[in-house]
Parts: sequence; C-alpha cells; structure tokens
Amino acid sequence: MIFNLIKNKNSEKAQSENEDLIKIVALLIHAAKIDENYSEK
Repeated sequence: MIFNLIKNKNSEKAQSENEDLIKIVALLIHAAKIDENYSEK
C-alpha cells in the first residue's frame, strides 16, 4: 500500500488514500492521548 502511494503520487486515488491514512493516524494519536498509556505496541 505504501509503495503504491509512492508510485502514484500524483493520482487522485493516491491522494484519497493518503488523506484516509492521515485521518486514521490522527484518530490513533487522539486515542493514545486520551488513554495516556504509551507502549511499544
């Protein structure tokens, strides 16, 4: 999936997938901040 994003940087599909990944990461960071339990996992 990441390699596809690199190959298709300029495509609309890659842009959409990139935005989805950003939203997922933001949600995970928010959940980690609420939990305040940081670990390697």
